[in-house]
Amino acid sequence: MLWFLMITLPLILVVAHVVLLATNLYSSVKPALIIPAIIVVYCGYSIISVSDRDALPAIVLAAYYLALTVFTLRRSYLWYSRRHA
Repeated sequence: MLWFLMITLPLILVVAHVVLLATNLYSSVKPALIIPAIIVVYCGYSIISVSDRDALPAIVLAAYYLALTVFTLRRSYLWYSRRHA
């Protein structure tokens, strides 16, 4: 159950972020960076909580979180550049 939450919660956050960007519900750039920041904190948590026994899953989760963060930041940048062009 914990692995399910650790994998799906950031994905749900990304979907929420993309929906908020698509509907222009973000009023400025600062709120648009909240969800990527939450995903980065998840990444840090997965790296900190590593032990010798589960090092590989934590590294895989960290890579997953970083990929999601890159995706969301890219979407945020595209949203910002369209909004202020």
